[in-house]
Amino acid sequence: IRANRVTIKEYLDLFRTDERELLSEAFEDPWRYFGSKSSVLATLKLTFNAIAAASPQAKELLSLMAFLDGDSIPKELLRNESDRAINTTRALGTLLSFSVIVPVPHKSSYQMHRIVQISVWDWLEENRQRLAYEEKALFLLNERFPSGEYETWKCCSVLLPHLEALLRYRD
Repeated sequence: IRANRVTIKEYLDLFRTDERELLSEAFEDPWRYFGSKSSVLATLKLTFNAIAAASPQAKELLSLMAFLDGDSIPKELLRNESDRAINTTRALGTLLSFSVIVPVPHKSSYQMHRIVQISVWDWLEENRQRLAYEEKALFLLNERFPSGEYETWKCCSVLLPHLEALLRYRD
């Protein structure tokens, strides 16, 4: 912002159109070790690789969560019914320990920052897995979305932002 003498509004407009390029841009930090990666994307990709090595299930959740609405992702949406609850808890613990998600206070849900989501998309794209996880997210929402009858409106209101986000990301 300072180097290019742009306002925050101008920067945000640029970010909306060229987010990947801006996140790939090197930044100077006098405290960084010589030769270390210097872009947000490069740094986060190292984190994602470490998560994948530590826990394949955490990698699955991270990849899936990247296509949902990052403001409030319900824990119940993330639990695979054929899996044990302890496995989901451990996978979420891995993501929390790497600080790629944070718990939403007073709710059983999590937040994922938009920059993390964009970086996951890029990481998945590099590994030719982005489309597969978009489809997994769509399948999950289709499977969990209720009928729309009056009795299910509360559940619909929780899941609808995730469906809207997924459709927005696919454009």
